[in-house]
Amino acid sequence: VGIGLGFPSSPDCAWYIPLGGSLGRERVLAGLKPILEDPKKSFVGHHLKYDRHVLQNEGIFLGKIGFDTLLASYLLYSHSRQHGLDFLALEHLQCKKTPIEALIGKGKQQISMEEVPFGQIAKYCGEDVVVTMHLQKRFALQLEERGLERLFREIELPLIPILGEMERRGIFLDAVCLASVTEEVGKEISRLQQRIYTLAGGALNLNSPKQLAKLLFEDLGLSPPKKTATGYSTDAETLEILQEAHPLIPLLLDYRTLEKLRSTYLESLPLEISSKTGRIHCTFNQSGTATGRLACQDPNLQNIPIRTERGRLVRKAFIADPKHCLISADYSQIELRILAHITED
Repeated sequence: VGIGLGFPSSPDCAWYIPLGGSLGRERVLAGLKPILEDPKKSFVGHHLKYDRHVLQNEGIFLGKIGFDTLLASYLLYSHSRQHGLDFLALEHLQCKKTPIEALIGKGKQQISMEEVPFGQIAKYCGEDVVVTMHLQKRFALQLEERGLERLFREIELPLIPILGEMERRGIFLDAVCLASVTEEVGKEISRLQQRIYTLAGGALNLNSPKQLAKLLFEDLGLSPPKKTATGYSTDAETLEILQEAHPLIPLLLDYRTLEKLRSTYLESLPLEISSKTGRIHCTFNQSGTATGRLACQDPNLQNIPIRTERGRLVRKAFIADPKHCLISADYSQIELRILAHITED
């Protein structure tokens, strides 16, 4: 829920308009709505996809997006993992912004922004606006100098509202189907555990690297391929190397694969379903990778396994609404085609 909006009045000054002031929330929003939705106006901001969500929650649909300093920073400095406003202010303007923790604290003592005194919020918001406007001028010149203006204007900016609508729309998950897969995988994990216990000569915690290392390299006498600072490694690479050394190792690999599937997807995905929409609403991050690909977060739906039979069953739980369909599309060998273009092969 938004508590106020900031607008520049000059290069180094800004207005702050609270939504909870004496004018009343409804009156302020009604007055701002035609301004913010005006298609003739062009808006500048930092991480405008988030701002669009906040405004849309209030029934306001932001008009034309003119510049996003977060995306400009990403295009200009894709090698950097930091594109937050505080970092950019210090890095490019030598300006130390007031950290959010100075207003709301952190940990158990943290409060909401609604509890922060009006004067502090106004100053904090004003800083954000002024810093954003200065960064916009600097980044606009750099984009033009480096030939990135067209990519920024024609690809990145138009993608903001598209990704925003994808996030709001969400994707439907067949929880009944997933529950069936979860039950089946749970039974298979139990069977694998019993077979491993039999070969090990007793029960142990298969998720404990310490107990596993003792079993493999002391009780069974296997030769450890590598050692860590805390003892013998039992990671996936180690087990892959040792899988022919003892019949217990392939079972351990299968157990880990299924246990990860259960903990990462089968048990956690149903918890991500919104009670309001019945759908999963993840976040698509335009500035999360150095390669230009999208990053999917909370939850990440881009790394659901597809090579295993059980992984494919998880994917099948994502279905379309009635009278709709899901389309899967991908470039055919895109990296090889780009390479062939560059090398003129």
